[in-house]
Formats: sequence, structure tokens, C-alpha cells
Amino acid sequence: MEALKSFALLILVLAFASKVDQSYCGRDSKYQLPLTDWTVTIINYQINASLQVHCKSKDDDLGVHVIQNEGEHYSWGFKENWLQTTKYWCDFQSKLGHASFEVFWPERGTWFSDRCGSNSNCVWVAAHDGFSLLNAPAKTLEFQHPWLH
Repeated sequence: MEALKSFALLILVLAFASKVDQSYCGRDSKYQLPLTDWTVTIINYQINASLQVHCKSKDDDLGVHVIQNEGEHYSWGFKENWLQTTKYWCDFQSKLGHASFEVFWPERGTWFSDRCGSNSNCVWVAAHDGFSLLNAPAKTLEFQHPWLH
């Protein structure tokens, strides 16, 4: 029985070591380890329009928040779960239209996490044409979602 426990522990350690080897992430790496601290920030950059935001994950409903003025924001922080399956999506309402999309998702590559940058802050900007994701390292906005009418 002791040999079986030792073997199971060895398999678990090897599996974790393999995962870490494939996706190790220090601050200088593109990859993130499980349990990484993340922040999602929504910025209202609409002129003369408030932004209603309702975000949730499978486990957490963050409630409805209204970002009243241009330049104001709403943000929240969380730890990505061990299996790296954490996902948040938001519903947005404005006088310009509505939108609903994922604002944080698990990924196999690094496209999304590259844009969030080394501080693990994923910044979405609502403007007159829709939503852009900040590419933090490049300091550019990348348009992602239009307003729906």
C-alpha cells in the first residue's frame, strides 16, 4: 500500500513538473502559473454616456455596476483557479447599444495574457464604436467588439 501511495505521489509530482516546465511563468515569461493574481478593468471612454456593467463567472456574480462618466472605471481582482479554467464574461448596456462577451478566459497560448502584460491587468475600454482590449506592452488599443443595436 505504501508503494502505491509513493507511486501516486511521484506521478502527481511529475505531472506538475511537466506542467510547470511547459508553462512556467515568472514575471519575464509569457506564461502564467495556476493561482496567478489577475485584475480585470473596464474603462468608460464614451462621451456623455454612462456604462452599465454586469460581470460574472461560473462561481461569482459581481452584480450590476454603473460607470457614470468618461474616464471612470470598474475593476476586480481574483486568482485564476488551479486548473486554469477561470472565465469571466460581462453584459454591457449604454445609450450606444449593448454587448456581451468574455473579458477573461483560459487559453492554451499566450495571446490574451500577452496583452494583459506583466502586471496581469486586463484592461477593456468602452468607446463610441465598441470595446477594445489594451495591449499593455505595445501601449495600443486593439478593437475587439462592436456595440450591438
